[in-house]
Amino acid sequence: MADFFTVLGAVDASISLFEKTNLLKGKINMLKKWLKEGKTQIAILGGGGTGKTTLAYYLTNEPQYKDTTYEETPIIEKINIDKNIIGEYWVAPGQKDRRERYLPEIFREISNGKICGIVHVVSYGYHSIDAQISMESHRLYRQGMSSADFLNILTRENRKTEIEIVQELKHRIKDSNRKIWMITLVLKQDLWWNEREEVKRFYTEGTYNTEIAEMLVHKGVQNFEHIYVSASLLANNFWVGDKLLQPVAQGYDENIRLSNIATFLGQLNGFLK
Repeated sequence: MADFFTVLGAVDASISLFEKTNLLKGKINMLKKWLKEGKTQIAILGGGGTGKTTLAYYLTNEPQYKDTTYEETPIIEKINIDKNIIGEYWVAPGQKDRRERYLPEIFREISNGKICGIVHVVSYGYHSIDAQISMESHRLYRQGMSSADFLNILTRENRKTEIEIVQELKHRIKDSNRKIWMITLVLKQDLWWNEREEVKRFYTEGTYNTEIAEMLVHKGVQNFEHIYVSASLLANNFWVGDKLLQPVAQGYDENIRLSNIATFLGQLNGFLK
């Protein structure tokens, strides 16, 4: 079982950031190798603003993943893993009406064997919002609401969306006659790091995990495998409009960030071997 998160000790800290960055590049190149040999695709699903497209570009070593401006994906993005490699990351739209339109296409590709697995991207409710939307113009804002109260309501509502999506996935995975693996990747670790035990419990002991357990019981361990991991692809404060609602957590440094990405990449490579 993968660790939900990695907390560094003195031994880990002795490895330089340069060495860790090169290690990650090596893991991404290995991932490309497995995808090339398998001639396959991976589906990246999740709510709007959780980090799906950023993840897809990160996994191709493309510079686009550094762009932190959020823009909703209206259709399925098919991102080539390399110019000379047969394989794609399928990034599904996050909004409910668009999910309903495009999820059937993705699950047809799972059933015919082209898509081998799913990465469900969640972020403990820290879903990015279009830069043009201010806190005061957001549908959840109420007159006189403080930034802290708004953030609490926003993340709580977004976590409900994360549950809704895994419930949608549950029915489709149960109906599939193919073996499927799934990773629940909890991103934006840099924002919730100081609440990490609470975040871990939310996914691994609550309603979310009940849905995962139902898939496992229905399909059996031979046909469905699931793991939880968490990471942060970028370390960024959380803004809504011009208001800073959540800064990067104190104590969350680059060593922690890179080590947790390495854990995720290691698990993803493990599924593709």
